[in-house]
Amino acid sequence: MFHIISDKAAIAHVTTDLGQLDFLMANQFPTRKITTFNTNKGHRLISSASYIVQKFKVSYVDELPLVWNKKTVLVLSHLSAFNEEIPATIQQIIVVCCTFKPDFEHFTLTQNQEHLKVYQRNETN
Repeated sequence: MFHIISDKAAIAHVTTDLGQLDFLMANQFPTRKITTFNTNKGHRLISSASYIVQKFKVSYVDELPLVWNKKTVLVLSHLSAFNEEIPATIQQIIVVCCTFKPDFEHFTLTQNQEHLKVYQRNETN
């Protein structure tokens, strides 16, 4: 998955995990800027006080709309549902270990593996 995302990507991450994927994405390329909204408030509190926030360009926000600011890649991980409108700035969506069946308007599935799906925004004329 990590080779799919640009080393300087601005990433919006929506998850329920404890920051493991944030750590892996940031550790591989420390120039990545990652803003994460965790749907689990307890996990959000734990993650926001972790080592990765101090060491890497990772931040945790309390409201979903705050995650979108100037992001180009959306990573969805460990979710059972996602029904939010995707902002026009998002060019790529990566779905990792989610139990819902994604159906993103204006995006085309470009990679389809068992626990990883990658979508690219359709080009407009």
